[in-house]
Amino acid sequence: MYSLWHPDFVLEAWHTYLTYVLITWFCVLFCIFGNRFLPLLQNIGLFLLIVGGVVTIIVLAATPNAHASSSFVWSDWQNTTGWSGGVAFLTGVLNGSFTIATVDSVSHMAEELPNPRRDIPRAIFAQVSLGAITAFLYAVALFYAVSDLDKVINTSGSFPAAVIYRQATGNAGGAFCLLLIIFLIIMICAISTVLSLGRTWWALARDQATPFGGLFSSVNEQLSCPIPATILVGVLVTGLGAIILASGTAFNDLVGSFIVLCAFSYLLAIFPHLISGRKHTPKGDFWMGKYGFVVNALGCVLIVFFNIMFCFPYAMPVSADLMNYNSVVLVGVLVIVTFWWLIYGLKHYPTPKVLTEAMK
Repeated sequence: MYSLWHPDFVLEAWHTYLTYVLITWFCVLFCIFGNRFLPLLQNIGLFLLIVGGVVTIIVLAATPNAHASSSFVWSDWQNTTGWSGGVAFLTGVLNGSFTIATVDSVSHMAEELPNPRRDIPRAIFAQVSLGAITAFLYAVALFYAVSDLDKVINTSGSFPAAVIYRQATGNAGGAFCLLLIIFLIIMICAISTVLSLGRTWWALARDQATPFGGLFSSVNEQLSCPIPATILVGVLVTGLGAIILASGTAFNDLVGSFIVLCAFSYLLAIFPHLISGRKHTPKGDFWMGKYGFVVNALGCVLIVFFNIMFCFPYAMPVSADLMNYNSVVLVGVLVIVTFWWLIYGLKHYPTPKVLTEAMK
């Protein structure tokens, strides 16, 4: 946003890290002291997503002096990755995954909802369907607004959409307003992410699955927040973010690896459920019966396939700057989790208390 008025600005790693730290701890403090405002914040986020999305699409469609051709949007294929067309397309699915990837996020709030058996599946469906529809319409409008693809590809900044907004509106002010919509939505998403992570760590600590479970399972009833778990999230995120000071490529891969890690975590839940005959999970309001076997099996196959594709290098020939380290992150996380399970989990971790009570 700053670079719209300062085209010669060069983004340094410390600029990114400083902004990253400030946003992280703002979100942590909001989750701790602003818990009562979270329902209102989510309503504002939904409003910005829908109304802001519609406004952005209208501006991108109406303001450009010249639009890209329909052939450019729908049929032309420009592959600059060095991969074959099929591999380039399949690895590019990663970009679309960001719009609907973390379908489990809302489930971490299950114990704070009045009827989670019904409300959680509905919320997940709303997230995926709304994300898919808005992302498709936004992408179409964005492509039609491109007037100089080379500038978009070769931008010196880290946000090519800013270049497209500038091309569409013809001025920095218009582009800034459109970017402000994205910024506000991302801020609300960041708060929701910290909130979800804090609750997740708290739930694991409550079931003695983490170090210092007694500390991180505590909840401040006055603030309605697991403060130690939420602060730990801020500390871990701050520490991991420092990677950008050493390697921007490694940092980007670490940030992007949540798609692979989330998908793999879904596989760890779905595959045992499938091979056990789907007998050990209580039936909810949306139980699919025999069709559930097909859906679960297809989900497992797609997760394995796309996780492999998402670990391919971004371009050929491969260099250190173009290497994809998602596979390294995945293996590293598996090693750490397996090690912790062997030395601690086998002796101290019980079955999840909520699931055990539901099974009874």
